[in-house]
Amino acid sequence: MPAKLLERLNFYYDETPATDTIMPAETAAAGAATHWPGGNFGRAIATVNSVIIHETTGRPTYAYVNTMKAAYTNPGGDGVGPQLYVSGSGSVYRFMNLDPPRLTGHAGYMNGVSVGIENGDLGDDPDLGPNAVKSGNPDNVERARWRTLNPDATVTEDLTGMKAYMLLHPLNSEEGVLIWLGTRNYTGSQNASQAASARFDRMIFTEANYRSLVLLCRYLAELFQIPRNFPVLPYVTMDQQSGTSTDAATVGPQVTRFRQFILCDERSDDLATASGSSSALVSANDASLQTWYPRQNVRLTVPLPGGKTAIFDHNTAWTKMMSNVSQGYRGFAGHGFVGDVAARDSHSMCPGPFFDWHRFAREVWDWWWYCFDFVQNAPPTTAVNVSTNQRAYRQAGGSTPLREYFFDADGTESDYTSARITNDSTLSGANVFSLANTATVFAMTNGVIVAARLSHPAAGSTAPSNGFILIRHEVFHLTTAGKIDYDSDPTYVYSLTYYIDQPGVVFANISDHNPDWYNRFLVRLTETELAVKFTEDHPTDAALNRAWARRPDGGHGLRSMFGSQLVVDAQAYRPIADALARGDVAYFPTEESRTGATPVRAIMGDFLGVPGNLPPALATPAHTGVLVDIFTANPLPQNFTLTPNLPATRQGRVLASAEPWWPDMCGYLGLENDPAKALPVTDPVWHYDMVDFLTWINGITWTSEWKKYGLVDLFHPDGPPRPKTRKTVF
Repeated sequence: MPAKLLERLNFYYDETPATDTIMPAETAAAGAATHWPGGNFGRAIATVNSVIIHETTGRPTYAYVNTMKAAYTNPGGDGVGPQLYVSGSGSVYRFMNLDPPRLTGHAGYMNGVSVGIENGDLGDDPDLGPNAVKSGNPDNVERARWRTLNPDATVTEDLTGMKAYMLLHPLNSEEGVLIWLGTRNYTGSQNASQAASARFDRMIFTEANYRSLVLLCRYLAELFQIPRNFPVLPYVTMDQQSGTSTDAATVGPQVTRFRQFILCDERSDDLATASGSSSALVSANDASLQTWYPRQNVRLTVPLPGGKTAIFDHNTAWTKMMSNVSQGYRGFAGHGFVGDVAARDSHSMCPGPFFDWHRFAREVWDWWWYCFDFVQNAPPTTAVNVSTNQRAYRQAGGSTPLREYFFDADGTESDYTSARITNDSTLSGANVFSLANTATVFAMTNGVIVAARLSHPAAGSTAPSNGFILIRHEVFHLTTAGKIDYDSDPTYVYSLTYYIDQPGVVFANISDHNPDWYNRFLVRLTETELAVKFTEDHPTDAALNRAWARRPDGGHGLRSMFGSQLVVDAQAYRPIADALARGDVAYFPTEESRTGATPVRAIMGDFLGVPGNLPPALATPAHTGVLVDIFTANPLPQNFTLTPNLPATRQGRVLASAEPWWPDMCGYLGLENDPAKALPVTDPVWHYDMVDFLTWINGITWTSEWKKYGLVDLFHPDGPPRPKTRKTVF
């Protein structure tokens, strides 16, 4: 039982739909309850290979729970639905027992090998939303559930590409959910082909939904021992892989995607065999594969209401590869990716065109990535240069590969070491890299932002940059079985990225020039301030008042009321935004903050800024670069790893400890009353070389993840040296 992951999830977790309604009347001998739907509903799933992510195509509130209660306790029902649901407010609901996991009807042919998570999303239904229509006319009943937060009708966007609303549902027991709809100017990650064909402004998944979904999936990955594995092209759907055409222009892209998925997976040999093909056929990629693949297509005639029918194609190589119990896919995927051969469509919109698979995967993963990239020069040279490019996932589309940016880095360890200035660790205790001010700098891993300062100096300025970000990370230990121990407390590791600039930063709007974390922070600030102002201006709105005073489910009743949390966040975030705009140091809410405000998280791979001017003490003659310091208040404990290869350490004060903000920040962390998270004002800390630390921690993560693929490698019992590349097959 991954107790510490469940502990983090519990603040949002509500198990009462299962414990109080759906599961209690289960008959132990029969393994089924008399009030359940018939058939195989509720039987134990022997092997869970995957977690399937869904969307409701409905209102993203707790009301969906009542729908599932009725569907799962009606003997005449069909039991269609997931085992779990995440609402727009971030509440996580369990409908079925997970030990053992129980079968429901959520993903057709995948039901017997997967667990499903529904997420609150409007999908592509024009009968929902603030501009709902029904039979071509305005749906006033539906529209009455929505509040446009900005009263100025001339404002079509509250932030670039986004418009803010509040949804109040259901009638007389409202839950309030703040929702952003993407306008035609929306440029965030999306499956562009699906988004372009959508019939109305599409919903952007809420931050609360993402955060709880990540916690839930991290928990399920360890509970069921599923690797944190994702398709290399997560937006690909069954209907993009199927069809009766044998034309090369149609079959060629299908075969290419089929091969890319297999070749990028650790279980590539098994997947090829499960599909009815072979590793040799997939690897050769000759005319035989181009002929074989379309022969696996099947055309089904599906009955529709009113005596009508629909034609639906699916490729059996695809379905066999995904659903085989012993040789099939293991990991996470969307419902659109696996498809549904018994449904009226392939569920290609599920979990929605604006679901950000790249952001989701980065939060679920436990990798650490390099904070800047190298780019390979054109052949025949093998030299690399520091990259000035943004990473593709910032605006990922359907054809953007889901890459791993440590093992798939163009640069080698020696390239990163060579970029350091002479005697950097002696001068600063940290690594200092000499980089052009056009390079791009990224967050190394996930964590809670403790403090930051944005820097946007005037052109030509030679003053040292004062921009930085300090992030706290959780690093879990290794067990004797070679797996990461999620039942024990982690060690807290800090990363300080210093001397970074944000030229062109836009403080009042989201922008590609902004750090990614700041854009998300600004979305939350904007929605809370708009919601608080709207509520103040509408004191007699009865539905709004009910929602304002409702406490979201989960957290054993400890979560703040909807309105109270909005007020707290608005009041806490505004001074942070103002401090950042002034160029001052800002301190952020922490998990145990006395203010109760929502912490601001950095996500692995977040764009942070560009290298700024280094101070004279680090760079003579003057040049630009970035300082990267990974440190702990106490040395890493020996039980962190079962090998003696702990990363090398050096004692010393943090360079920033000489600045006025450091003691203030240390005192601020002291409010958490947790010695494990405290930092000393004057005492030395333990510093780790970036390359050494990343090599060590990713080796631990990879060893643990490899064991969950269920593979045997006689030559590498602890797994091959690195994951399969997700880069060279493109």
